[in-house]
Amino acid sequence: MNKIFVAFAAAAIAAVSLPAVAADLPARMPVKAPIAAPSPAYNWSGFYFGVHAGYGWGELTSAADTTIDHEPTGGLFGGQIGYNWQSGQFVFGIEADFAFSTIDGDDISTAGGFTTLADHDMKFLGTARGRIGLAHDRVLFYATGGFAWARVEGRLNVLTVGTGSDEITLTGWTAGGGLEFAFTRNLSARIEYLYVDFQKEPTTITIGGFPLADQADSSLNIVRFGLNYRL
Repeated sequence: MNKIFVAFAAAAIAAVSLPAVAADLPARMPVKAPIAAPSPAYNWSGFYFGVHAGYGWGELTSAADTTIDHEPTGGLFGGQIGYNWQSGQFVFGIEADFAFSTIDGDDISTAGGFTTLADHDMKFLGTARGRIGLAHDRVLFYATGGFAWARVEGRLNVLTVGTGSDEITLTGWTAGGGLEFAFTRNLSARIEYLYVDFQKEPTTITIGGFPLADQADSSLNIVRFGLNYRL
């Protein structure tokens, strides 16, 4: 009789305990952490502005005196503003920039028994360009091209005769490309190359009361670094 009672009690205890253990199982089982949603791809659309600095080198020749061939070099320091539209991986934009210049060059020539010291300084350079690029998240490769202009002062010193100067505005076209990387949502940095080809521009420098007419033909290569802030 005692054996029957003990067996019956054990069965009753098991019947009571099993639901509690079953209810406790989910709490004890390891739970996988939820998978984090991927961060959205970077978008290049919108207004931006920034600063840039770089180095330029090129050539300036004289139509009147072919022995004059300046090879100007110097720095550029300025700012830019622009706007981008992004569609898929393609980025389209417009940009204008303006830079103060330390680019200058000089030359010496002898013609007709006279020795001439010639030099010129580029005061500033500006461009207005379109851009088209291919974006891979925060990296943007782009090509660019458009209009360019510069203010240049030329000086002549004809030894034993006198000196004179003239300022002209050069206009032309520019084309190039670059690589830009976005460090944050608002801040990006880039490196860019531009080739500038100016049209021939007439100039007249008066020395000793005699006007000397000429045409300046100039081209320029530019490598510059920039920093942009996006709104």
